[in-house]
Amino acid sequence: MNITDKNLKVLNITHFDMDGACCHIILKNYYKSVTALPITYQSEKTLFAKATEEINKEHYDLIICTDFYPEIAYKDLTTLKVPMIVLDHHESAKKFHNGKTIVIDTQNSASKLVFDLYNKLSDLSHLEDLVNIVDDFDMYKKKDVRSPEFNKIFWEMNFKWFVRRFIKGNTKLSEEEILFLKESMKAVDKIYNNIEITTLPHKGVFFILDYYQYEITERLKKDGYKWFIILNKNNLSIRSNDVDLLPIINRVGRGGGHKNAVGIALNWQEDPKFLVNKIIKSFNEIYPAY
Repeated sequence: MNITDKNLKVLNITHFDMDGACCHIILKNYYKSVTALPITYQSEKTLFAKATEEINKEHYDLIICTDFYPEIAYKDLTTLKVPMIVLDHHESAKKFHNGKTIVIDTQNSASKLVFDLYNKLSDLSHLEDLVNIVDDFDMYKKKDVRSPEFNKIFWEMNFKWFVRRFIKGNTKLSEEEILFLKESMKAVDKIYNNIEITTLPHKGVFFILDYYQYEITERLKKDGYKWFIILNKNNLSIRSNDVDLLPIINRVGRGGGHKNAVGIALNWQEDPKFLVNKIIKSFNEIYPAY
């Protein structure tokens, strides 16, 4: 299939985060008709059913998976008789790269990967600043002070609003958005001052938090903590600046992500304490001298 045809009707299965939303913005600036199917690792088990329902409602010429490799559903998705390509960057998906229908570029965010591909086909330079902001945050470059601010805005407003707000690439924030960011700092201060933490071996820390995980983790780094297990209602997130976390999730047997930031989706009936203890045990065994 010639994916350069702008008239293709596209179903975009994309990760439910700022990087996935930016990928969708890029595709909507190239193709005339793109429908988003945002997905989390928690909801991947229902992906095939959701994709089937969407395809039964509408005719699609192409499925594009961005910022997400559908490991669980991939074989089932290929039975839908709609051509599919994957554009992802997670290191846990690197083994699936074939350079044709599955492209895994671990050196860039998914937004940067998608932008570089489609900007060669059509001038999308009006999106470049937005893509750079997202790439800075998603790849932990920490060179653009705006990137954590935009991530806050994404999680406050969520996927559809973020896409509508930044669809034309306008990255100048409104007075209301600037006010929100100022107020959010007060919320982060309050959480930091009241959060309950459990210290772990090797200067690690465990805490429970649904919002502002990045901001609280950055604060705790300044307190001397070096690796983090964060529990929210849907998953466990493990983060570290200087430890490759992929061997840990390989030992645990589930999860995905990057070397320094991985996630494990939780089953609704699962006791997370068992999984946390398994992660700690794996960390101790793999990095005993850390």
